[in-house]
Amino acid sequence: MSKAKDILFLLTLEPLVSSGRIGRLKYLLFSIWSWWALVFAVLLAQLLPQSWTDIGDELLAAAALFYIFAAGLCLGIRRLHDMGTSGVLVVLLGIIWPLLLWPGQPKDNRYGPRLSPVTA
Repeated sequence: MSKAKDILFLLTLEPLVSSGRIGRLKYLLFSIWSWWALVFAVLLAQLLPQSWTDIGDELLAAAALFYIFAAGLCLGIRRLHDMGTSGVLVVLLGIIWPLLLWPGQPKDNRYGPRLSPVTA
């Protein structure tokens, strides 16, 4: 059961952690994976009773879009931490996808230890 909890945490809550560092590949994978919430909301909306569809669809879509936005911010902050920069730049500049192009610092920095090639 503990392994299932670890996998559930990794897939749902890990993108919402804003402390530490994250490599380019993991950043890309979590950025793509964070869109699961929208797919889940659309599938769940199909199961709602007809009387709930007016407000239910909108609430599910809003929750999914909030998750995608929050995950994007947190992942961007962690990616900037990997480059040795403050995560405030994500909020100020709104740069998210260009973070895939710049490599992280190859040494330890104030945001965490150097990432091993397996997790990068």
